[in-house]
Amino acid sequence: SNDILRIPTLSGRLAAGQLSGNLVMHTAEPISYEGRLAVRDFDVGLLWADLAPTGAKVTGLGQIQLSFQNRGGDMRDLTATGSLYITKGNLTDLPVVSNIFTVFDEMVQAQERGKIERASVNFHVEREIIYFDRLHLAGPLFDLPGRGSLDLAGTINLRFTPDFIKGMLLPGVMQFPGLGKVWHEVLREELLYAGRIRGDVDDPETTVEFLPPLGLDKKPKFAGTG
Repeated sequence: SNDILRIPTLSGRLAAGQLSGNLVMHTAEPISYEGRLAVRDFDVGLLWADLAPTGAKVTGLGQIQLSFQNRGGDMRDLTATGSLYITKGNLTDLPVVSNIFTVFDEMVQAQERGKIERASVNFHVEREIIYFDRLHLAGPLFDLPGRGSLDLAGTINLRFTPDFIKGMLLPGVMQFPGLGKVWHEVLREELLYAGRIRGDVDDPETTVEFLPPLGLDKKPKFAGTG
């Protein structure tokens, strides 16, 4: 059809990584589009330097996949789902990660502050808000599983249940799939406390919630304006 523009193959480079994808655009009113993008083996540090040139210094090797569609033409009509994986990195200086370590400093002060080397994220986009359905950060000492949201104005709303106590008692144990799972069931730290991060993504406020299942925001609703 003359009203449909198809680009079956997109390719290029992004932050030293290989970009691929496809796009279909309906050019008649109402304009709409859909497609898929993937970037393999991109340099997280290069990409972050472009997004936040005066921000934290981060490193890593990234992989991202994204499927998207927009049926109305307006930005609020954009929906998407995707995943992001970062390995071989150092994400410790990101404000979100740094704030988590700061607020739990009394728990980790007996040893060198841990480094976050990996990230695994599943997300979806709806009404100009990115929802992190699964947000898992990890390093040699600690795991930081969480979830939350980020809106396009830069307002973040996250909740983490760090495995700090297990990391102190048996450093590195959570990195062994079988043993880590058993140790997680033995000591359920998410029943004891949770870290909450809210506010401007460049300078968020971080608080600790104790005994969250007993009523402290047991089932938080994450919306990027909270």
